[in-house]
Amino acid sequence: MTSLNNALLVIDMQQGFDDPYWGRRNNPQAEANGLRLLAHWRSNGWPVVIVRHDSIDPKSTLRPGQSGNDFKVGFAPLPGELLVSKCVNSALIGTPLESWLHDHNISAVTVFGITTDQCVSTTTRMASNLGFAATLVEDACACFGQITPDGRNLSADALHLAHITTLNTEFARVVSTDTLLGVEAVNALKSTSAQFPPGRIANASTLRSLISPPSEMVQHKILSRLDAHMRAFIALSPMVILSTYGVDGRADASPRGDPPGFVRVIDEQWLLIPERPGNRLADSLQNVIETGEIGLLFMVPGVKDTLRVNGQAWVTNDPGLLAPMAILGKVPQLAIAVKVGESFMHCARCTHRSNFWNSETWPAEGTLPSLARMLVDQLGMPGLNADELEVRLNEMYAKELY
Repeated sequence: MTSLNNALLVIDMQQGFDDPYWGRRNNPQAEANGLRLLAHWRSNGWPVVIVRHDSIDPKSTLRPGQSGNDFKVGFAPLPGELLVSKCVNSALIGTPLESWLHDHNISAVTVFGITTDQCVSTTTRMASNLGFAATLVEDACACFGQITPDGRNLSADALHLAHITTLNTEFARVVSTDTLLGVEAVNALKSTSAQFPPGRIANASTLRSLISPPSEMVQHKILSRLDAHMRAFIALSPMVILSTYGVDGRADASPRGDPPGFVRVIDEQWLLIPERPGNRLADSLQNVIETGEIGLLFMVPGVKDTLRVNGQAWVTNDPGLLAPMAILGKVPQLAIAVKVGESFMHCARCTHRSNFWNSETWPAEGTLPSLARMLVDQLGMPGLNADELEVRLNEMYAKELY
């Protein structure tokens, strides 16, 4: 059975379950593990079903129209994924899910979500009874403590364990996220005690025994200069990724963007990249000063091919070089000068695989939180408010781009 026949069922990953009303929850890592599973299924193009509980209880945090009905960050369906709305515990009652699975020749389901003891358990049991091979990813599920019929407190951990135990006994194969994703091999790769972890390719001859030689055309397409086609490409490019490394070997990739053609082509051998106001970390500039090397990846919107340029680099503050790159009367304080060592057009396999320029595959606006929200969560600074930070960022974008 291939995973094209195995649908990932994501059960009720909704904001309403963050309400303190529910009490203590187990498995605080459930969301992180769920996102790993989603990323794995999506990257392989396997079928994904997002289930949302649309409660009909007027007091429920999960009823439509309330913020609690919204998905947690990262769990909203992407284009091409099935969204199933339910108002009972099973995603297979009163929904098109069973018919959709049969129509798509899907014979197995992998399930995770909230809550283990109710909608996750009910959906898993019913899927098994309907003849689907079911897998439950237990550490991507969570539940809340309950009161037993005789008034005792049953903890979320105990309730979770009881349900995954009974499901594993008869209804499903219960596994962890790491087991399902084969993380044992990843852990071996990361092990500091393993000088040569399993699967490591340690030399170029071994690599070349696995990868056939490049074609004659590919070998001859690498130039030591910028030809007319490359110069036209750069003139249309509003975005370039700078790859550099420091004297300590630390690598860095940093985006640069401006109106198309902002990278100044001096001639077929030389480029100038203006340094606009930024976060002042100056990683790329420091690396260039230390090692004098740079790699560039140019992109043009809607064009699937890319242009790669590698060469020597210097940081300059020469007024004669900087003045022609002024925008809105603002002359950049610094620029990176690049002497081209090699340049070549890169074919579009990666953009075809990723559907990068196909807007129909792009996630809906709001699927990810704003930068302000992310920074507030990451920094944990007292008094830092996401709404206020959003205003400050928008003011910066409006007034401080140059």
